[in-house]
Amino acid sequence: MANRYVRVYCPNGPSPFCKVFLLSQPQTSNPPEPPAEVEPESQATTAATTSAGTTKPSALWKGVCWGLLSAVAYSAANVFLKMSERDGLAPVWVSFVKAIPTVAIYAPLVLWQLKSGKITYPTRKAFIILAIASVAGHLFGNVAFQWSLGVVGVAMSVPLCLGMLILGGAVLGRMFLHERISMQSGISILVLIFAILVLCFGAGEANAAVQTSQLPGSSWIVLFGVICACSAGLSYAALGAAIRYGVAGNTSVMMTLVIVCGTGMLALGPLCLLTPGIAEMQKTTLPQWGIMLTAGVWNAVAFYALTRALKMTNVTFVNSLNASQTAMAALAGILFFAEPMTVALGAGLLLTIIGLLIMRRDHGEDHQVEEHIGETG
Repeated sequence: MANRYVRVYCPNGPSPFCKVFLLSQPQTSNPPEPPAEVEPESQATTAATTSAGTTKPSALWKGVCWGLLSAVAYSAANVFLKMSERDGLAPVWVSFVKAIPTVAIYAPLVLWQLKSGKITYPTRKAFIILAIASVAGHLFGNVAFQWSLGVVGVAMSVPLCLGMLILGGAVLGRMFLHERISMQSGISILVLIFAILVLCFGAGEANAAVQTSQLPGSSWIVLFGVICACSAGLSYAALGAAIRYGVAGNTSVMMTLVIVCGTGMLALGPLCLLTPGIAEMQKTTLPQWGIMLTAGVWNAVAFYALTRALKMTNVTFVNSLNASQTAMAALAGILFFAEPMTVALGAGLLLTIIGLLIMRRDHGEDHQVEEHIGETG
């Protein structure tokens, strides 16, 4: 009986992916086969770790930069989504068109990479998880968020969505990805949630300045708008966890994007025939097409940056970086939609910055996992 000890370094602490990797190794006494060629995105993740099992500071900052780029691009997309809402375009139609640029940009690249052998197909389990999370993310995320923009406005929709995104991402990351939530991370999350609540208290005045929905302004309609914004956050949290599962399992970043947006388009396409219907879709003007497609381009940039960030750090950290969208949404509301600057808005922005700084300090070092495999010799 011979024992072989294998040490594996996992940048985000113990996770099922490390165990799957170890159990998949051949348990024989024969010499190990040469390692398979690793795709470029996996090489980037491997290069981020040193022989001591810690993440290089440069890799950490790259993750921060990708996360912030994602937040900026999503904020830009939200501006164009609000513009499309003001034009009276149906939420399902806007969400469908928004997914077109991502598929158009990345699908040819994925096909070329598959043909040249640079990447492989995802596992059946990873594909199913990504597809289910994608459909939920488009229906209960994109469509619900787009509808909430016309009811409670950007100032309230964005912070509500991000608050639920942070909470849901932390819970799902802990439950299914075994990502730790330290005391410092918990404090940061509480500060960010409090910042979002403060912003929500001041969102009513800002919302009144940009309200364009033709729906009656009853309390039930407003309540449903709040629920839709929260539903979007929870759906995005589930999608983020699914993406993290896929890319941690060495599914290509571009492959992940195509799967998520492609399955979303397949789900939204038939719904567009019901609402708004073919007649209304044919009335879409060229400027309206330009607004929706521009939102889609920014969404593609943001989605790519988000997926790269999820490959370098954990769900909670990336979601907290994305909480900076709250401040960006407030600035966009002031600059483009004439929303007033209030005391609550200023206090919320300050709390958001403090929460992000606390979260950043908690990710100076990562974790390693050591697994012991018994082998018969």
